[in-house]
Amino acid sequence: MDAAASAGTGCYGDEGVRLVREARRARDMGVFVAYADSSVRNVKLELRHLHDSIKAARDHILRLRATLSAFDEAAGAGPGIDSDGARESLVQETAALTVAAHMHHQAVRRNKRLLLVYHRARLDALRDVVWDLGAGAATALSDETSISSLSDVMANETEQNPFGTANPTTAAGLPASVARAMSPAEHDFLANYRRLLEAYRGTVLDVDLAAPLVPPSDLYIEVRVVKDVGEIVAESGAALRLMKGDQLFVRRTDVDRFITLGYLVQL
Repeated sequence: MDAAASAGTGCYGDEGVRLVREARRARDMGVFVAYADSSVRNVKLELRHLHDSIKAARDHILRLRATLSAFDEAAGAGPGIDSDGARESLVQETAALTVAAHMHHQAVRRNKRLLLVYHRARLDALRDVVWDLGAGAATALSDETSISSLSDVMANETEQNPFGTANPTTAAGLPASVARAMSPAEHDFLANYRRLLEAYRGTVLDVDLAAPLVPPSDLYIEVRVVKDVGEIVAESGAALRLMKGDQLFVRRTDVDRFITLGYLVQL
């Protein structure tokens, strides 16, 4: 049975097209959905089936060509060798198998492109998350910080609730919903990406790579705390007490990351 038929699809590539549409829909909605492991596995199975079909067609074509060569040699020995049209039948079968092999080859190429598009879209989304968080998810763990730092706040909350059901972030600085939706390979990618950013950050000293290119119009903003943070020491050196329900007028740079992570809202 064909892989496409066994997967319940109409033709080769349908499962891959669904993956790409899912990635596009997630991008348009601004969400990071769970890795579609089952669908990716189905596309891989379809690729394996296509490769097997191409190999079988190639082997059959080689046998048919050998038979045709035998017909041609026999035809030179005397008339009447091809009176029943057997040679023409072999030629047609060879042509049909060649077309089928070419179609399967194109299906293989298309499935591979669809898988590449799906995974590239997810990796691009993960990179966007890192930079949207102000590179905190990428570089904060490499800094020597105190218990009052943002990374320690997130680490403490993760310890209090290891299942992440109520926590907006993980200890790595990623939103918990994003971390849960990542595949093991994507976790590895993000770890390697973090190391690359850390290495590059070391070449430019203490420049914030994630700082906006256009400076903010207001240096001070009014915010409301929507989730307890506690006592922190901000980047400016100011001591801040961020408890749920509090409303403060603070430096934007001191609370930008807390706003991004959902602890505060700007008024």
